[in-house]
Amino acid sequence: MRQWEGGPVEPPVSPVLHAILSHGTAKRAITFIYAALQSVDTPSLAELRARWDADLVSPLTDTQWSQALCHIKKVSRNVRLRYTQLNYLHRTYLTPCRIAKMYTGTVAACPRCKHHRADFMHMVWSCPIISTAWQTVVDTLTVVVETPIPLTPEACLLGIRTTNKQNKCRNKLLGLACALFKRMIAMHWKSQTAPKVEAWLKILLKWAQAESDFMSDTQIHKEINVDNTHTWDTYMSIMLAKSDEKPP
Repeated sequence: MRQWEGGPVEPPVSPVLHAILSHGTAKRAITFIYAALQSVDTPSLAELRARWDADLVSPLTDTQWSQALCHIKKVSRNVRLRYTQLNYLHRTYLTPCRIAKMYTGTVAACPRCKHHRADFMHMVWSCPIISTAWQTVVDTLTVVVETPIPLTPEACLLGIRTTNKQNKCRNKLLGLACALFKRMIAMHWKSQTAPKVEAWLKILLKWAQAESDFMSDTQIHKEINVDNTHTWDTYMSIMLAKSDEKPP
């Protein structure tokens, strides 16, 4: 018995202690703790979600927001791409608008289209030069997966898509493809042009092969290998043929 809030009562059991006491093995307890940490809705995340809602056509549902948070880990096994997705979700990049607020005399205009207010959404999505490149990326992926892909920030920037047993592999490829293009945008942040789609396609082919090799012995690869469903290898062969074509 110990003193708690001025009286001789038992202190409340913390969530971590509860996980340790209520889950028999250490492995189960650790899994529960990680799940609890990932599900925490902090004030900062609520503010972040509100910022996204303000820039989207319609506010995100709880399910969509959860998918966006989980997409950071699911986008790739590569840490660099996960970090890119984390930066996009949290909108951490220094845009001309943010720099102009920090330093007097700097310009808040877009380096590509010269729009007077280059905030985060403008730099990664609504700039006419970037949006044209995104259109080409989506058109290319639509041919590869033979499925219409919505040209929306929810799908391309946050990785929000419908999921089921038949399209897990397709969504994995789409998430990887969009993450690579987002990484190229971030790497050429101050460029006056958009990243070259042909260069993106070559990088995608290389990274997708690495992901394919990693996935070849996993359960997900076995689950998607069913009738009337393309496997990752089928996507790879289509992309390889596409890379030999002259891009639009």
